Amino acid sequence: MDRRRRQAIKLVGSTGLVAIAGCSSSNTDDPGTTPETTETGRDPTPDSESDTSTQNTSPSTEYQEWLVAPDAFGGREHYFFNTVDYEQLTSVQNELSQNVFSQLQSNVRVEDFGEFGIGLDDISTLINLLPMAGTGGRWNVILGSFSKAAVEATFTDSITDSGSSVSTETSGAYTLYNGGELDGTVALADGVVLSGSNPEMDPTANVQSVIDAKAGEADRYATQNGDMATITNELGSGTFLGGTTSQRVTETNLESGLFEGQVGYGYADTVRGEVMETMEVFLFDDPASVDMETVESYRDIDLFEDFTRFSASQTDRVVLVTGAVATADIYG
Repeated sequence: MDRRRRQAIKLVGSTGLVAIAGCSSSNTDDPGTTPETTETGRDPTPDSESDTSTQNTSPSTEYQEWLVAPDAFGGREHYFFNTVDYEQLTSVQNELSQNVFSQLQSNVRVEDFGEFGIGLDDISTLINLLPMAGTGGRWNVILGSFSKAAVEATFTDSITDSGSSVSTETSGAYTLYNGGELDGTVALADGVVLSGSNPEMDPTANVQSVIDAKAGEADRYATQNGDMATITNELGSGTFLGGTTSQRVTETNLESGLFEGQVGYGYADTVRGEVMETMEVFLFDDPASVDMETVESYRDIDLFEDFTRFSASQTDRVVLVTGAVATADIYG
């Protein structure tokens, strides 16, 4: 995640969106409302560098299938998630300088999967589920081309060498490990490493709920919460992507990316070689809560200083803020 986005998400977390998990959700869209679309912005016409509709591999939306409903985490109603589509990222490696690609690559937490003997070339997607209220914990899903047998051999060697007493159980194609030196539970299957921990919850039950969501045997976030369905439908996919639902924001703070009446947020940054395309989704409780003049002034914060394109549009309760920036300006 680039330094500007990292700052924005940190501010969002400290001022009400991410940190309010557990509060009530807003109502879903009123099917009787006629959508209205308003667009405003500076340099709304993409330049030749940013016209990248036919370039590179399209990122995946598989992450949506792993987003279990929030109530799996101690009855919460909201949580924040983020993803890295590493397969799409590596597809543009040859179009970037080594320095820029290294900076992009630093967004992947190698320590999250090094103990499993998985190399970066083996990974397609990283997904983090972050119920951040109190000690909400963190759940990681690593997807890739690795085999269960290879990962299991490396992982079991490491826990055997430590002399810890780790118990195992089988759940379909998965083997679950818990206890001993493990802080939580680890689940292994072909192409999947899933891990999570929380001192206030049953990590094995939490991991199992994520597995069940992927299998369609437990509610997913977007199934249980119409606001998340709206956010993920708008986001689609991206190299770096994340989102959350929330209680209603009561005060606008542009530097924090917060608008009065907001009940959800998402972002998708897609690296298209030398250009990075960005999207932010702001979901409001009601179309009347949207002040497009205030949204337009969002363009003036430091986050967008180097952007070559910026536009904002409203459709019903959704405001989309899209832009383009030279990848080197963010990661150089």
